[in-house]
Amino acid sequence: MKRWRRALLYMPGDSPRKINRGANSGVDGMVMDLEDGVASKQRAVARETIRSALQELDFGRSEAFVRVNPVGHVDHEADLRGVLCDRLDGIVLPKVESVEQLQAMHERLALHESMTGLPRDSLAVFAIIETALGLVRLAEIAAFAAQVQRMQGLIFGALDYIASLGGHTTKQGHESFVARSTVVMHAKAHGLEAIDTVYPAFRDREGLLQDTQTGIEMGYTGKQIIHPDQAQPVQDAHSPTAEQLDRARSIVRAHREQERLGVGAFALDGEMIDMPVIKEALALLERARFGKS
Repeated sequence: MKRWRRALLYMPGDSPRKINRGANSGVDGMVMDLEDGVASKQRAVARETIRSALQELDFGRSEAFVRVNPVGHVDHEADLRGVLCDRLDGIVLPKVESVEQLQAMHERLALHESMTGLPRDSLAVFAIIETALGLVRLAEIAAFAAQVQRMQGLIFGALDYIASLGGHTTKQGHESFVARSTVVMHAKAHGLEAIDTVYPAFRDREGLLQDTQTGIEMGYTGKQIIHPDQAQPVQDAHSPTAEQLDRARSIVRAHREQERLGVGAFALDGEMIDMPVIKEALALLERARFGKS
């Protein structure tokens, strides 16, 4: 199940045309939406549309996810009944605010796997942290997620988070910087994937790249996107270059040789190499190992 999802693309679940386009975009993860992207009166239609897509479409190299409504929402159980099948790769769970919500999701998916003969923990779960309460409880949420194999990562949702505060979003994103940092910190502390917030101005390529780079510098390994045209720029930005991989391999090789000689920190091509640099190189190689070209 371990993968590297550089981008998760959301498409409204009631639009066969958009789902088809997303399935052919080459994105790492395709998320068919039953929550914010679909009007409440269209959700029954969206469930059928998604079910048909899962049965009929070839998603190619993309994993197929569904964002259901939150645990406790009136549509949550109907969403699961409508979309759970053997071609689904996982669930994106929004507005996670407690361990109990993740526990309920895990138990529901485990029951489905048991009843249908799917391997245990074959269905992945990503938890979206996008409310003030979710952020306050993040330490316990992340600690629980780390103990459950299917819990793959944490996603930060800046827009809903700021709305929960009664604040206002800006292009600079200073209003969500602390929360954005906190989500990636807890994800990395517990060995989880960290998926960054969306950049809603989907025609602003320069802004998208700047925002993506900011997330990468903060430690995010992937990003939510809302338009197929954002997929390639985001995935390219998150993919190590050949030069970066060569440099990382050189650092690891030199470290092993110096360690054999009993040397700690050492110089390589005019740069002082110590454990933080070595760990960064190893992390880069690990992501490349589980990435998809």
